[in-house]
Amino acid sequence: MAPDQLESTRDQLERVARVYKTNKDASQALGIATRTFTRQCERLGVLPPSKRARRAIARRAD
Repeated sequence: MAPDQLESTRDQLERVARVYKTNKDASQALGIATRTFTRQCERLGVLPPSKRARRAIARRAD
């Protein structure tokens, strides 16, 4: 994948991950499978909604 294409993909993933509350909703917005969305987030270093939610819960517990 070309560097500029990778950046646009990363930007798109970051935006969708912020807007939607679940990985399922985010992946449906992009038209890809949930696991594909999660793998791409992991590969590009984007925090998916599921991990963002877990992190928020952990912060409240402290």
